[in-house]
This record gives sequence, structure tokens and C-alpha cells, in this order.
Amino acid sequence: MLEDTTGRRLEVVNVNATPVESRLGTDMIYYHHPTHSFVLVQYKRLGSRDKEYRVNKQFLDQMNRLERVAELSSKPVRPHEWRLSQDACFLKFAHWRDGAVPTSELARGMYIPLSYARVLLEDDCTLGSRGGRLFSYERVGRYLVASEFAELVKLGLVGTVGTSVEQLRDFGLERAREGYSVVLGVETSKETPRDRSVRVRQRTAKKRPKVISYSPQTPQQQSPDTPIF
Repeated sequence: MLEDTTGRRLEVVNVNATPVESRLGTDMIYYHHPTHSFVLVQYKRLGSRDKEYRVNKQFLDQMNRLERVAELSSKPVRPHEWRLSQDACFLKFAHWRDGAVPTSELARGMYIPLSYARVLLEDDCTLGSRGGRLFSYERVGRYLVASEFAELVKLGLVGTVGTSVEQLRDFGLERAREGYSVVLGVETSKETPRDRSVRVRQRTAKKRPKVISYSPQTPQQQSPDTPIF
């Protein structure tokens, strides 16, 4: 858990139901309390040699299931509920050293909104020379890097609309039971969305909030039936 001088608090919980070798993938779910929204990032690993990811049936099934998150959203009626798009789910095609398992958003890679991934799969740019579909830096062309993605999330410009912590909990537990490693990040703050936007744009190295409390948690495999919040 991290807390800074502005009163913002970030809590991170790792929920695993299966051993590392049998996990289907890693989800990063970030809940932004000021705008009552969450963003889900599904990790996919690029090949260590060619940095490509070959699409298979499991991947397509996972995309279908991720789109269920959009169904949790309601229509924005207040200014802080407006988003750049209805995309609340992103795919991160990442690469990391052999034997390592990603547990944060620090792994290098490209962030792709789910709707954009659908468009790419219908275009010849992802068509492999031997058939099938491939994702790679060269084939995708346009994507978000970590700093760009983080900026959208912390300003509440992407994510679901009108979702609750209870919905986040249920979704995270469901994913854990399905064999995914789920990393939950929950940010709480007394800042309004407008206050956040103003502070971020006026921030300098000297004005950057300082962390006043840091409570690391010992990594462990947690049961998906353990209460999260």
C-alpha cells in the first residue's frame, strides 16, 4: 500500500488460484475511485526471439469474454463520467525475460484497446505469411506505451462508467477461478476529477507528491474465495 502527501492511497492485491505453470494469463485491474471506474489489462507475451504473438482460439475466446466488461458500464450523465471511448479493456503485448512472470505494468510492450484489436484482426496487416493472425510492433503500427496509457488511466479518461467495487471484486474472483493471475490496484483519493487534472498538468519535479507511507505485502498465492476489500 502506498500513500502520498495529497492523501491518495494505492492498494495492490495479487489473487492467484493456480500454480504459475498452469495459469492462462495475467490480468491487471485498476480501480479509480474518484470516477468509479475500472480498467482491465490482459497480458499476452510476445515471442522472445521475433517479438510476435500468434492468435489462437483461446485468445479469441478471451477477447469475447473481456467484452463483457463493457456491459457493466452505464451511459455517462455527469462530466466526470465521460470517457474518450467505451473501451475499458486493453491488451498488453509484452516481452520479459524467460522464466519471469509479470506482476505489474512495468514489463515493456504495447497497449492496444480491445476495439482496436478487433479492427486489426480484420485487416491484412496482421495476416501471417503462412495464414493465421499475428500481433507485433511492425504489424500493429500504432499503439500506446506505458506512460501514455498511465496518463489516460490516472485522469479517468478511459474505463467503465458507474461500476462498483463489488462488481470489481466479483469479476476479479471469477477470473482467478478461471486460472488467471489477477493483480488488483485500487486508488482512493479526496481529489475530484477536476482537481486531479489541474494538479497533473501543473506538476513539476519539485511539486511532485511525496510518498509518506509504504507497506509492502509479502507475495503469496491467495485463494479466490478470500475477501478482497
